[in-house]
Amino acid sequence: NAIEDATPAEAPLFRVLLLAEQADRELVLGSVGQFWKLVGGLSPRITNPQEFLGFDRPEYAKATLNFCLAELSDHTGVRLTTETRVYATDPVAYRKFAVYWRLIRGGSALVRREWLKAIRRRAEAQ
Repeated sequence: NAIEDATPAEAPLFRVLLLAEQADRELVLGSVGQFWKLVGGLSPRITNPQEFLGFDRPEYAKATLNFCLAELSDHTGVRLTTETRVYATDPVAYRKFAVYWRLIRGGSALVRREWLKAIRRRAEAQ
């Protein structure tokens, strides 16, 4: 596998796994890693939701991201929301992730808003 054999400079920043999907309603993605590291923080290859749930190697964090559509109460359209949740596998990972999150929180919120805007533009163009 090219990703597994990649040097740290060539490796992806993180791997994303489809954890769950409810057609036309919700998409849930997951990733495991040491997100606070610039390189070398990737998890072992996780290929299914059961492996993701069972992953408990110390000094890692598991992150989930969802996109969820909900019909507006006046039935005039839908609202798309997104949420991220992170679980640290031990206290060391928790402390490292907390520092990392304080540093990137604002940028993460900006990226999230841009994703939602891009999704809206594509949906309205169809």
